[in-house]
Amino acid sequence: MEQALVVLLQECYRSVNFYTIIQIAERELMAKKIKSASDKVTLKIPRPLYDKIGRVIEGAGYNSVTDFVVYVLRDLVASSGRPGRSGDDLDKVKDRLRALGYLGSDEG
Repeated sequence: MEQALVVLLQECYRSVNFYTIIQIAERELMAKKIKSASDKVTLKIPRPLYDKIGRVIEGAGYNSVTDFVVYVLRDLVASSGRPGRSGDDLDKVKDRLRALGYLGSDEG
């Protein structure tokens, strides 16, 4: 009887350890999913600007306003770091964006 109890306790111990290992693995997997989801952030822009960009890019081949904005920001950042670019060039880009209605007079 005592030997059977020892075997039963050993089985329970193994089962608990196995269950604990599964729980830990699930938590680590969820942490990785959360980390990969945090590779992006949310930028808030005024709704009228978002709507206007949506109208401007209709039929232009962009999947979303977000895709277009990411494209424009990447291009702007890349061009501002190129040799031969000056602060005047950036001011010209800002003026052009203002003229197109993308920036307000108080932005940039």
